[in-house]
Amino acid sequence: MLTTDSVVDRRILLQAEALRSIGWTVKVIAPRKDTSRTFQKTPLIVRLPDDIRRFGSGANYLQLVFQAIAFLKSSSIGLLKGLLWKYCVNQPRYFKKLFIPKILKEKADVFVAHDLSTLESAALAAQAHGAKLIYDSHELYCEQELSSRVKRLWEKIEAAYIKQCSFVITINQSIAEELQRRYDLTSVKVILNAEVSDATLTYEKYFHSRYGLAFNEKIVLYQGTIDESRNIRVLIDAFRLLCNSNVVLIFLGAGKHVPRLRRLVMEYGINSKIYFHDAVPQEQLLSLTKSADVGIIPYLPTCLNNYYCTPNKLFEYIATGVPIIASDLPELRRFVNGYQIGEVCEMVCPKTVAVTLDSFFSDPKAYEYFKSNVREVSKLLSWDVEKIKLLSIYRNI
Repeated sequence: MLTTDSVVDRRILLQAEALRSIGWTVKVIAPRKDTSRTFQKTPLIVRLPDDIRRFGSGANYLQLVFQAIAFLKSSSIGLLKGLLWKYCVNQPRYFKKLFIPKILKEKADVFVAHDLSTLESAALAAQAHGAKLIYDSHELYCEQELSSRVKRLWEKIEAAYIKQCSFVITINQSIAEELQRRYDLTSVKVILNAEVSDATLTYEKYFHSRYGLAFNEKIVLYQGTIDESRNIRVLIDAFRLLCNSNVVLIFLGAGKHVPRLRRLVMEYGINSKIYFHDAVPQEQLLSLTKSADVGIIPYLPTCLNNYYCTPNKLFEYIATGVPIIASDLPELRRFVNGYQIGEVCEMVCPKTVAVTLDSFFSDPKAYEYFKSNVREVSKLLSWDVEKIKLLSIYRNI
């Protein structure tokens, strides 16, 4: 399995463990560790050497620049790195040169490309070894907020290799249908980003104890990357407008904009209503999520990929029996409204979000209805179910 994640996505690790459970030998080949997050440890993961000599002169210079500025923390340096990556690097070529020296030495029956960034490398390795190829598209990769140049490069790669795959897998029905239409594919399999159902999790008021909150205060939880591109600002602005004084917002995660957002909360004078909690290891995440009263997903349809999103947090909320308030987007609506486990609303206007939150907690019977439903749905939308679908794919290969 190939991935460009330095912190390997739980989707990949769950798939790897599922295959190991029926006798497969699995390696997850990933870039070097992100030193800012050291809590991921598993013998499954094989790290690529960080050798800049393999990239050629142009990428070599950029890699040297990246390394030279890696210790600087200012926002301007982060912006510079982003611009260099977006406009100066041939991203498909970069990832190909990153993976190829390692994976051509790996003799495998199946090479799995997790996301488009590894598809070319996995395809070339599969060809070299006479192996099968699987492409697991974690998103509609070409429809992210990319520059037109980078988008064209990735579209060419996807079109060139997707029909070589024995199976194409993705995360939800909308993306599956889009890939089928775009590349004239017969079938794209859907494996949801579901979580492992854990009946042993107990409800504890962790956040109440951590922040000294009254036990009658309701916890609205946002977990994941804390970045303004995730529409975090609208949540902060909404909490200035809430009528219900017993509602608290917790941000659980990490991100480059956290210091700025902390200052904003202080300036608004709502620091007793909004708290920032550091990221935690995946194995601790669900026990903290369980302490929330509602999980929130505020994403905006800034691109087609976001429009069709079903982020990990959707299934983490479901796994822990936490009702959901989400942006009114097709796939989020499919789950939240379809299973009646919460509410969707337009997340552009802070006032709309505030009204929705006030309404959500104003009717205890409606809240308990959502709570009861999500407990039942957690049995249906779980990794236990998705694992069976995944193993069927590999048995049929």
